[in-house]
Amino acid sequence: MSKNIALLALTPHQVHLMKNIYKLLINNNHNVIYLVRDYNITVKLLDELQLNYTLISKEKLVSKEIYNLFFKTYSYLKNNDINFVIGDSTLGIPSFAKKIPSIALTNMDANFLYPFFYKYISKNNYVLTPSHYRYNLGKKHIKYSGYQQLAYLNPKYYTPNKKIYDYLDLDFDEKYCVVRLNAFDAYSHDFQLRSLSENELDHLIESLKPIGKVIIIPESKISSKYNKYVLNFPVHMIFDLLFYSDLLCTETAMATESIILGTPTILVHQKASNFSDFITLKNFGLKICNINYLLKKAAPLFKIGKNKNLSFEQIYYSNFNRADDPNIIVMKILNSLL
Repeated sequence: MSKNIALLALTPHQVHLMKNIYKLLINNNHNVIYLVRDYNITVKLLDELQLNYTLISKEKLVSKEIYNLFFKTYSYLKNNDINFVIGDSTLGIPSFAKKIPSIALTNMDANFLYPFFYKYISKNNYVLTPSHYRYNLGKKHIKYSGYQQLAYLNPKYYTPNKKIYDYLDLDFDEKYCVVRLNAFDAYSHDFQLRSLSENELDHLIESLKPIGKVIIIPESKISSKYNKYVLNFPVHMIFDLLFYSDLLCTETAMATESIILGTPTILVHQKASNFSDFITLKNFGLKICNINYLLKKAAPLFKIGKNKNLSFEQIYYSNFNRADDPNIIVMKILNSLL
């Protein structure tokens, strides 16, 4: 029997995380809709992917706006006869209030607030995390081998697209480096973190330019003097951009996606040791460092570059052959509850 299922996506990552679940549910004749916050490129990404969504918030996820999001989500669930919800744990409270079964997907163990919320406040039927997640969330907690990002960066679901070169204005054998800047506006885990200063960014760019093209992907507005480095391309092709890149210098969790794609990656993050994902990714080549290390080591790593003779399938099955597919786990749970 067809069911009405809502997927809550507060960020672009969460859109990607559930897009294959969305397709699997549609193929099983369910009615599926994303409930989204108008943050960064989230809405643009949904439009490019042609996924059904409704906008429930245009506000930053801080303080009182969290309560507004709970209320708006509850109102939507109440008025639209939703049978099941999947996504961020913020769906747990309003779905519990409506007695609707739900699954929360998280990898966030950077501080005790998230585990406390999942275990004692959120009322999700299940919480799914990677196996290296450092906390035990009780009977409702299901762990799987691998990473959230393998729900969409898997040869079953993703094939690199060389059409990204149409936007790069480069030949295939020419080098390029991606610099990803973080907005650091998350209400908890980004507290007291800062991005590169303009002087530091200028230094980084000048060190990389003699080797190849430098592309900046900002998460928030940056000075207009960097406009020539900002690439205008379809946002759903971000993984193609990362796959063919010779280096990613990042302040964000995009480091996980880049490492899965086999791209050399430097992560500058003052609290990286608090994230179990980042710690385990060091086993696959992730370099976690401070800003001084980045400014010294980025150019030599860029010069070495990436072995582009390896396919994504070769990279994936070499590193993640034994990983679980989170989509399959979600579908099994859902089928048992509906």
